[in-house]
Amino acid sequence: MLEYGLGIDLGTTYSAAAINVDGAIETVRLGGRTPEIPSLVYLRDDGEVLVGEAAQRRGETDPTRLAREFKRRIGDPVPMRLGETPMAAHELTAALLRRVVATVAEGQGGPPRRIVLTHPANWGPYKRERLLEAARLADLPQVTLRTEPEAAAIRYAGTARVAVGETIAVYDLGGGTFDAAVLRKTADGFEVLGEPQGVEQLGGIDFDEAVLEHVRATLGDQLAGLDLDDPAVTEALSRLRRECVEAKESLSFDIEAEIGVALPRLHTRVRIKRDTFEAMISPALEETVAAVRRALRSASVPAEELRCVVLAGGSSRIPLVGLMVSRAFERPVVIDEQPELGIALGAARLSGPAAAQDAAAPVVLMPTPRDPAPAGPADRQDIPRAPLPPATVVGAAAVPGQNAGPLRVPAPGGAPAQPPSGAAAMPPTGSAAGPPGGAAAGAPGGAVAGVPGGGAAGPFGAATPLRSGAAGVPPFGGAPAGSGGGSWLRSKRVAVIGGFAAVLLVIGAITAVAAWPRDRAKGGGEPVAAGNQTSVSAGPAVDEAELLWRANTGVAAVEPPAVSAERIVVSGQDGTLRSYRRADGTLEWKVALGAGTRAATHIAGGVVVAATDDGHLIGIDPAQGKVRWRKDVGGQIGARPLTAGVLAYAGGQDGVLTAYGIGNGDRRWRLRTQGEISRPPTVIGGVVVVASGDGKLYGVSPDGEKLWTATAGQVTDGPVGTGHAACVAVDNGTVRCVQSEDGAELDGIADTVTIEGIAGGDGVLYTAGSDGSVGAWDPATAKQLWRKPGSGGSVRLIAAAGEVDVAYPDGSLAGLDAGSGEVRWRNTTGDKFSIAPGSDGAGLFAVGDSGVLYALRPPAGAVVPPTPSVEPTTEPATEPTAENRETRHTTKPTYYRSTRPSRTASPSASTTATTTPPTTEPTSQPSGA
Repeated sequence: MLEYGLGIDLGTTYSAAAINVDGAIETVRLGGRTPEIPSLVYLRDDGEVLVGEAAQRRGETDPTRLAREFKRRIGDPVPMRLGETPMAAHELTAALLRRVVATVAEGQGGPPRRIVLTHPANWGPYKRERLLEAARLADLPQVTLRTEPEAAAIRYAGTARVAVGETIAVYDLGGGTFDAAVLRKTADGFEVLGEPQGVEQLGGIDFDEAVLEHVRATLGDQLAGLDLDDPAVTEALSRLRRECVEAKESLSFDIEAEIGVALPRLHTRVRIKRDTFEAMISPALEETVAAVRRALRSASVPAEELRCVVLAGGSSRIPLVGLMVSRAFERPVVIDEQPELGIALGAARLSGPAAAQDAAAPVVLMPTPRDPAPAGPADRQDIPRAPLPPATVVGAAAVPGQNAGPLRVPAPGGAPAQPPSGAAAMPPTGSAAGPPGGAAAGAPGGAVAGVPGGGAAGPFGAATPLRSGAAGVPPFGGAPAGSGGGSWLRSKRVAVIGGFAAVLLVIGAITAVAAWPRDRAKGGGEPVAAGNQTSVSAGPAVDEAELLWRANTGVAAVEPPAVSAERIVVSGQDGTLRSYRRADGTLEWKVALGAGTRAATHIAGGVVVAATDDGHLIGIDPAQGKVRWRKDVGGQIGARPLTAGVLAYAGGQDGVLTAYGIGNGDRRWRLRTQGEISRPPTVIGGVVVVASGDGKLYGVSPDGEKLWTATAGQVTDGPVGTGHAACVAVDNGTVRCVQSEDGAELDGIADTVTIEGIAGGDGVLYTAGSDGSVGAWDPATAKQLWRKPGSGGSVRLIAAAGEVDVAYPDGSLAGLDAGSGEVRWRNTTGDKFSIAPGSDGAGLFAVGDSGVLYALRPPAGAVVPPTPSVEPTTEPATEPTAENRETRHTTKPTYYRSTRPSRTASPSASTTATTTPPTTEPTSQPSGA
C-alpha cells in the first residue's frame, strides 16, 4: 500500500482534501464533478446518514433532516436536531470526516498514514478539543491540527520563493468564517506572529443571504400567500437559495446576474448588479480589513514590511475583496488560482513525514486506526435505529431519556463509536428513563435543543440562523438591500428573506417540541396537591422544606423560572410560556411564542420579557399573558434576555448587545463585540457586563458606551455579579473575576475539581464542582470560605437571601447556609433537575426534567413571604419618542467605585479601560448558575 499524507480543509459550506505522496501534492476529487463536497449531513428516517452531494439532494425535499453550517456550531453544547434525532456539531463533523477519509482511502488503496486537519486561527482549546473528538469518532489515524492561515501560507510558499525572515499576512475569507494572521518564514516553515484575529460569523454564506434579501426586497408583496405546508413550496425555496448562491458567484466574473424565481403562481427573474451587491457587503468587508489591522498590531509588524497579503478561501474571489485589501495596506495581493482549495493543498504539504516530526506541530496521537471501511457507497453510513448509541455533549445538562447529547455516529462496520471516558450512556429508545427517541436536551443559555444555533429547520437548511427584517426594511434601520446602501450588513451579517422566514419558523416550531410522554398528569399545568407526593428527609438534623404544591407543565423547562410576588413564569421547551399563580399553582395563562422561547428570570417594569430563536424580543403583560410589544432584533438571540431597571438586554449570536426599554420595547442602543454572545449579561452597580465568544468581557454603561474590556477565556457559565466583582466560569474549569467598574483582573479561583457552574450572592461567589460539591469564595481575595462535599454529578445553584439553594442530581433540593455551608433544609422530590431553580428567599420554585413545577417553602427562619401585589412598574409613564430620546438622559449615569486598590493584571489577561466612572452605590440583582 502506498504511504501518503492527507490534508483536510473542513469548511463551513464546502470541504476539500489533498494528498502528499513523497512530496508530490495533488487534490482529491471528493464530489461527483468537483474536488469539493458540500459540508452537509442528512439523516434518513431509517437511520442512514448521507453526506455531501447526496445529503444536498435529499435535503431539498426534506430540510428538517438536513444539517448545514455545523462548523459554526462546534463547541456549542446544544445539539442540532435532524428530524427527531439530536446530534452535536462535532458528531456531524465526524460523519463528514469519515466520508472524506473513506473516499480518499478507496482511491489510494488504503488509509493515510498522517492527517492534517485545519481550523480557524481564533479557535480556543475547547473548540479544538471538540474537533479532535470528531476525529476520534471518525476513527482517523494520527491527526495534527493546524490553523487555516498557516496552511494558506505553506501553500503560497510552495508556489513562490519566500526567503527566511520574510513576513506575509494571510486574509482567509471562507464560507462561514474569516481569519487573519501574520506569519514569518523560518528555516522549518512558518511561525505565527502575535495573535491571529478573525470574525467567526462572517463568510460567503452571509453574502448568499444578502442576495436573498435583495430578492425579497425586490419582489415585496408578491411573496405573500405561499402555502408553507406545500412540499413544492419548500423545494422551490431551496432552489431559489441555490440560484442566489450561483448569482453571487457569477458576479465575480460579470457585472450583472439574474436569479430565477420559480414559486407556485410566481415565475419571474430578479436582476442584481455587481455594484448593488458590493454596496451590501462592503461594510462586512471593512470588518475583515480591520481584523487584518489588529493582527498586524498584535504582531508588531507594520504593513509596509509585508512581502504580500495572501488571499485564501473561496469568497476571496470577489473582486471587491482584493481591491479593498490592496488599497488598505498598499502591498501586493496574491490569490491562488483555486483559492477554495489552497488550504487543503497547504495542509497536505504539512502532512509529509518531515512536517509530521516538526516539534512545533501540535501532533495528537489518535487511537490505533482500524481496518479500512468495507467497500460501499462512500456517502452513506448506517445508524441503528434502536437502541440508540451512547450519547453525550460536554457541558450540556441532561433530561430524562437523553443525556443532553446527540446521536453518536457508529464506526464502520456497524460498531457504535465509543463515547469519551466518563460519558454516560443514553437509555434505549422508548425506555422508561425517557421519551421515545429522546426528549429535547436541556439547553444551557436558554436555547431549545434541536434548534440549530437557535435557528429552526427550513428550506435553507436545518442549521440556518434566522435573521429577518420587517417588510422591505432591514433590521437596525439600515438601507434596504438593493438600494445602494450597505449599512444594514454592518449591523447584521446575515439576512434571511422576511417573507420566507415563516417557513423556517413553522418547521422549527414542529421540530423543537420535545417528544415527551403523556402518561403523567394533565399537561395543562393542573396543580397536584402536596399530599400526593412523598418527601424524604435527609436526616433528623435537617429540616424538611414544605412542599406547597406542584403543577405539571407538560414539558421540561429551558431556563430557571421567573419568580415574582404574584406568579411563577416557566419557559417550556415547546416554545410556550406558562404562568402559575404563586399562591396555589393554578395555571393563569400560557402563550406560544415559538421555538427557543426563553424568558428573563426577573419580571421587571410590569413586563415579562422573552426571546425566541427567530430573533424576536417580546414584552408580555404578566397578569393576562397578552403580548404588549414585539421587536425584531435583526439577528439570532444567543441567550435569555436580562431585565434590569427600565431596560431589557438581548445578546445576539452575531456579537451585538442591544438594550430596549421594557415599557414599549423601543431600542435604546446596541454595542458590537467580537464574538457570539451565548450567555445573558449581568448588571453590577450600573455597569452591564457581557461575555463574548472572543474570550473577553465587556463593561458597558447604561447608555451603551463601552467602558472597558478584559480577557477572560471561553466562558462556560456567567457572568454573575457579586459585590464589586463580575465573575465567569471558563473552559479550563476555573473562575475568572474582574472589578466591574474598570475591568481590573482579580485573583483567579480554582478548586480541587473542575468548576462547572457559578452563582453570585452578597459579596460571595458560589461554585458547583464536577463532583457535586458546592463551594463559597471571597471573589476579592480568591479565598475559599467553605466547601460542601458532593456525591458526584452536576448540581444547579441559585443564591437567595442568606443561603444558596441547590438542586442535586439525586432529585433533592436543599438550602445551604451562606455563612457555613451547612444544610438548613432539604426536600427529596424524586425528580431530576437540569435547570437551576428560582428563588427569592421566601420560596423556591424548580422545574424538574419531568416537566413538574415544584413550589417549596423553607422552614421557619427564612424571609417572610412577600405580600401579593402587582409587579412594580419602574418604567416612566411616558416612553421617549424619536424626537426626545436623544435628550432623555440629561446627566451622565454614575457607577460605583471600589475603595479597594486595583490588582495588577497577570500576563495571561489584558484589560483596557476606556473611561473612569464616578462613584455611586451598587445595585443588587439575583443571579443563578
